[in-house]
Order: sequence, then structure tokens, then C-alpha cells
Amino acid sequence: MAAPQVPSHHELTRYRYISADSHLECSPDLWRPYVAREFRDWVPEVVKLPGGGDGWLYRGAAEPVSIVRSLAGGLRGRARYTHEHPRSASYADRPPGAGDGNQRLAELDEDGVDAEILFPPIMHHYQLASAGIPAEAYVAVSRGYNDWLSSEFCAVDYGRLLGCAMLPVTSIDDAVDEVSRIAGMPGIRTVLLHQWPNGEPRPEPDADDRFWAVCMDTGLPISVHVQFGGGRSAEQAAPGPFHSVSLNQLMTRATGQGVDTGYCVSQLITSGAFDRFPTLRLAFAETGAGWVPFYAEQADTNYDRHRYWWGFELAHPPSYYVKKHFLWGIQDDYFAVRVRHEIGLGNLMWATDFPHHATDWPCSRDLIETMFAGVPDAERQQIIAGNAVDFYRLDDPRPDVLT
Repeated sequence: MAAPQVPSHHELTRYRYISADSHLECSPDLWRPYVAREFRDWVPEVVKLPGGGDGWLYRGAAEPVSIVRSLAGGLRGRARYTHEHPRSASYADRPPGAGDGNQRLAELDEDGVDAEILFPPIMHHYQLASAGIPAEAYVAVSRGYNDWLSSEFCAVDYGRLLGCAMLPVTSIDDAVDEVSRIAGMPGIRTVLLHQWPNGEPRPEPDADDRFWAVCMDTGLPISVHVQFGGGRSAEQAAPGPFHSVSLNQLMTRATGQGVDTGYCVSQLITSGAFDRFPTLRLAFAETGAGWVPFYAEQADTNYDRHRYWWGFELAHPPSYYVKKHFLWGIQDDYFAVRVRHEIGLGNLMWATDFPHHATDWPCSRDLIETMFAGVPDAERQQIIAGNAVDFYRLDDPRPDVLT
């Protein structure tokens, strides 16, 4: 393998377009060899589907899952939206978003994007935890994926291919151990949180604080894809004056019911994590942000209205934490751009979501020109690149690990 391209400090500070939410939808055969041999059967198998194309088959699953949904945006492309939605996809055809690091760089160039945060495959992200995998296998699969991400995929260009590591959600010990192991690994710029760090669907501050602490100590930023945890259903049995209604549910009325981003944010706030870790921040990808000011306003109103019933007190109103501790991923969110000062200029990060169906690839620059029309250059640059540079510490070349 060729020596990795090590970006200079000058190059790292010249990003103009960064996607803060893209996905690796590569074949698991690429990273299977990095998983300990005794656990490789737990890596999804690539199988041919009866109707054509490839699918992932999880161990113990009755049916495979087609890869076409994860690659739909790249297969169609913004310029081909009038065409019929693709019905199948095969890795043999090297579809956009499913190749190696060199193919990915070519796809970035085609879209005019300098770099991207690479989230794990969406099927793996959501389905591995529900596949009945033993804890030791889950840890091994996560470690193998992260090792491949660092040593092979991102190594093609550490300055442009920015890895988001997979986190085992088997126990707080496993989560803390993996963060400690991957922090400082070449190419790993963030870790994905898709369950509460304690491994359960609801917060447990005594355990979760160990995770927040190790991330703060190592400097590893925390990313979330839309939401994490079990949301409302995991808290319905919680004791309180409303019985089946939690304070978090009341605070989140502005964003709808059920498991959603706002509910997860409310849980983080009421868990007290930000009072104990006042510099902790999390980046929520693919959430949009036009809703955020209204959510923050209504969270304040409902917190103030109901906190006495619950005997609950925060150090600050919920809106304080929303503006200080969260970043939001936007794609075609024109309204968020219009109310960007209400959200906070430092809290918005643009993304492509490539190669998923919501992407505008390979015409992302056209969207940017339209969405940011009339926005001052400095503010535009902060949202489409600057905030990502700051949050993911891309202005730090870390020569000790990029060698």
C-alpha cells in the first residue's frame, strides 16, 4: 500500500467545502479480514438476491437486506432524479459510494467537495445492535471496522477522508476501552454514538459520565446520526406525577412524539451531563436545524411549567444548553440558513449525505450557491466548512500520528 498522503497545516486550513455527514457503503468483505478470525462469521455476508443485485445477510437473519437503498442517491445522482428509482445494485459494478478510498476521492472531486466525515454503513449502524450478536463479537466487529477505516480506507488521504469510528454499545467498559484505543489513530476524527454509552436505551449518568470524561480527556469529538437511545418508550415506566409522561416528553412536544432528535436532546439536558461537563459538545448529523429555535423556546416553556411537579432543577434553561452544546447537520435546509443567527452560526454544519437518497451529489455546489444566496461570505464559509474544521479539529495536523 502506498504511503498515506499527509496534509500540511497549510492545506488543512484551506478547506472550503466539507460534508459533515457522508457514509461508507462499502462491501463488508473489505473490512472482514480486520476482524478477529473467531468472530468473522458475525460480519454480514454479501449474497446475491433473487431479483438481482447484492444484499447483506446477517448471521441468524431469515432474509438478506438489499444494498440498493443505501446507495440510491449515488446511483441516481441529482442530475438523474427524473429517472426511475434503482431497483438493485451490485458491488461488482463499483457503484458510487461503495468503492475504495481512491474511488471515493474521485467522487469527492466530481462533487467539488474537499473532505467528508465518513459515517459507518447505515445498515451496519442500525442493524448490528439488533442482530442478537454476543457482546464479545460486537466488540471484535467494531474494532475490526475501526482498524480497517484507519489503516486502509482513510489512509489513501487522511486530509480528505475523515473517519467516524464505530462504538460497541455492549457496556460502558467496552465503550470507554474503544474510545481510549482509537483516540489518536490516523484517520479517526470522531466516534459515532448510536446508543447511550452505558449500553442501555436510556441515560445512566453514573456510567455515562465515564464516557463523556474519556472523550473529553482524549479530545475525540462525539457524533450522532439523527438520534440515539430508546426515546420515549424507554422512559414511559419512569415514576413521576404524569406516570406515563416524562418531563423530557413534555419538553419535546414541539418536535412531535416518539423517538426523535429533540427527545434525545432533552434527555441529554435533563441527565445533567452538560452541568458536569460544561465544554462537552455533540454533533447531530442529518437532523436539519430550522426546527431548533422553536424546540428550544418550547422546551423552556414546558420545563418552566412542569419542573415543579417533577421536583427537577437545571442550572440553566434548556435553550442555554441547546445553543451551547449542540451542532446540527443540514443539507437542503433553507429555513435554517434564514434563521442561522437564532440557531447560532457556530452550531451549523453542511453535509451531502452521499451516497444516500437525500444527497444532491454530484451537484452539491449548485445547492450551496442557491441556499446561501445573499449570505455574507464569512458566515457561509463558517457553515460549509469552518465549524467542521473547528469541531473535528481539522486544523491540527497531528504529525505524531499522521506518519
